[in-house]
Amino acid sequence: GWVLEHLPDPRAALAELVRVLRPSGRVLLMAYEDNMFGALVGLFWRCRTYSREELRLICDQVGLTWHREIWLTRIHKWLHLGGIFVEAVKRNGCP
Repeated sequence: GWVLEHLPDPRAALAELVRVLRPSGRVLLMAYEDNMFGALVGLFWRCRTYSREELRLICDQVGLTWHREIWLTRIHKWLHLGGIFVEAVKRNGCP
């Protein structure tokens, strides 16, 4: 968790995760979201942030399907706080 933000190409890292996952294997992805809190974290740690749509698209391109979004509390979900937590599943037929 919290690594994708520091990589020049997240697709390469996620493709490697897909490669080593067994068929229908699951992975928990955690990333900073591109909201006000994420912007502050990005400035402090000098890293990028992701929109949910962007991260979902990248996952889809490498063979991961979002299974479930995870929120710490209802307030986190309502205010989009705490970053992006997603359980993703390797699609069948992916190498």
